Amino acid sequence: MMGSGRSSALRSLADALRGDARGALDAARVEMLADAVRELADAG
Repeated sequence: MMGSGRSSALRSLADALRGDARGALDAARVEMLADAVRELADAG
């Protein structure tokens, strides 16, 4: 996957992770993962 499709998929994943963080035992780690995925999406 390349370009805008990749970025869109990564943004969707980051959003899903943020939703999952609400019920996670270690929400801070899941939020950090979501942030990292969002950075990847923004990078390209």
